[in-house]
Amino acid sequence: MMREREVVFVTCVARRCGLSDPTDVLKTQLAFRYISLNLSALYHESATRKTTGWEDLIGLVIEIFGNEAISETMPDKDFIDELNVILDLGDLDSDTLYEDWIYQQRLIAIGGAHTRNCRHTSEFPTSDSLPIPSPEVRWKHGVSNLKRTRNRSRNHTSSPETSVENSLNHFRFIKIVVGELHKKFVPSNRFFKVNLRLLFVALALLGAIHFCLPAPLKITNRSGWSRVPKGNVKVQNECGLAGGLDRVVITVKTGATEASQKISTQLRTFLRCAPHTLIFSDMEQKLGDVQIYDSLDTVPANISGKHQDFEIYRKQKQLGDPDMIGSTLRNFRFPEDSSELAAWTLDKYKNLHIVEKAWALKPDMDWYLHIDADSYVVWSSLIPWIKKLDPSKESFIGSLALIDDKPFAHGGSGVLLSNAATRNFVVTHNGTAAKWDDKIQQNCCGDFVLARVLEEYGINVTDASPTINGEVPDTAPYSSGHWCQPLVTMHHISPAEAHRLWKFEQKRVDRTAPLTYSELFKDLIFDTIPDSLTDWDNMSDNEKLKDIDSVEDCTAACAKNTDCFQSVYDGEECRLGTQNFRLGIFQKPEDGKKWQSSWNRTRIQKWVSKQKPCSDITYPSQFRD
Repeated sequence: MMREREVVFVTCVARRCGLSDPTDVLKTQLAFRYISLNLSALYHESATRKTTGWEDLIGLVIEIFGNEAISETMPDKDFIDELNVILDLGDLDSDTLYEDWIYQQRLIAIGGAHTRNCRHTSEFPTSDSLPIPSPEVRWKHGVSNLKRTRNRSRNHTSSPETSVENSLNHFRFIKIVVGELHKKFVPSNRFFKVNLRLLFVALALLGAIHFCLPAPLKITNRSGWSRVPKGNVKVQNECGLAGGLDRVVITVKTGATEASQKISTQLRTFLRCAPHTLIFSDMEQKLGDVQIYDSLDTVPANISGKHQDFEIYRKQKQLGDPDMIGSTLRNFRFPEDSSELAAWTLDKYKNLHIVEKAWALKPDMDWYLHIDADSYVVWSSLIPWIKKLDPSKESFIGSLALIDDKPFAHGGSGVLLSNAATRNFVVTHNGTAAKWDDKIQQNCCGDFVLARVLEEYGINVTDASPTINGEVPDTAPYSSGHWCQPLVTMHHISPAEAHRLWKFEQKRVDRTAPLTYSELFKDLIFDTIPDSLTDWDNMSDNEKLKDIDSVEDCTAACAKNTDCFQSVYDGEECRLGTQNFRLGIFQKPEDGKKWQSSWNRTRIQKWVSKQKPCSDITYPSQFRD
């Protein structure tokens, strides 16, 4: 049952916005409850469903909308668009929201773990694939699940399976609520006035939410290590060493089907610190006041106009509207029986053109860091590194990968090209991209093609892993080999995870120091690790044991092995993690297998306590002479 003052307050707000029907009022109450839960999870790394006060909520609004949110000046259209993003929950696509919601409920069920947001994975069923109940069933089911969810957050007595089932029904219901509420809140014929009013409604509601959320969990620091400061931390300069980026260009590769969901998150987190950011897609558009460039507009017409790999490119130009493109072409395949999405097939044509266009737009810079729309960059680790490197050397640096024994730098992890290497590509060998356009179809990936071109020009890839890294914090292997290594990039970072990492960075004890795997694990990951978890693969892969018939026997085998940190049993095989430890990923049952993971937290903590402080940080690759 919602508190009486919450019902009264939200009812008044709903009626001010033109919602007088009781059903509409119910939509308002539930939609803003759901929004508040997601805001809490995204922006506050503390306990489940916990906000830290009015000041944090106001700070959140300012961070999202800009300082204009608390001024009396009339907001411009870009500012209004940002408000619509939040009300529509458009900053996170529906699949990611669904996964994050399910994962929050899973952690609530096991108890004692901090709320996190898991990275996007196609293994989750999407909300779009779920059957939609009738309106009557929808309201009844939604209210029932809202109550059960609230009680579950207080008592922690339900099983993970029950939590997931209830959450699935709740999410299906509330997603519809939010969509319908947004339609009522933003009528096109009153676009400007209504959104201006909604800005202040959002501010008021965020404040009210502070008093209306369920009682927060009491979370204790089980690790015993010194952690990041609690509460409000005033940061005078959130970008720390951003001055070291004056000669660095950051390029972000995205696509028209995903740009609005992913790029806005990067711009509000780590990219706000980069003075020279260029965003490239497969269609020119504007995101607020940020220009997104078409990386393929110079591809010859005989390829872009006729080649089947460019079918989605041509359809995007016909549609024109980015919102329409995102909704209609996100899952487009051509030919229809293709195993890959058309957007992914087109993606490999972008890399070479982006290198050329980055030089044309920002010529003769020292460094060009090329990343994807789901990458994350830690500036306090990057800046000290590039100060040790010589941009006049032909450097091609990344996370080494192999295809048919041929090396390349994995694009999503980030590719760092020096001035000299880029000049060789763009100036010395002018017209490189055009020469390769008709050869790319026979290759799998754009990052692989880039390596072949640079290799032809006498520039070989230098491996910089795990500093340049393709994992998320949950899947990174924490071990002696990684422990004191600086971490510059991460990949497959969901919008929710990006906000979580950004918030974590703002509260580091020394924000100017390189971020190591040690600090990331101790201050962000360890307290999210439970003793055991069902439907979860913690990626233990060092030893495989035969004749193990149960998860209990698998866990016992790990306990007997003094080198074992964790184990996973899938119903057929027991695997032990003896060389590293990690949280891992959700894994739904399939082919008769059901994954059950266990961790020896005491043994992990003991190992961590024996490690020496990371006082001498060493970076990989070339140093200045």
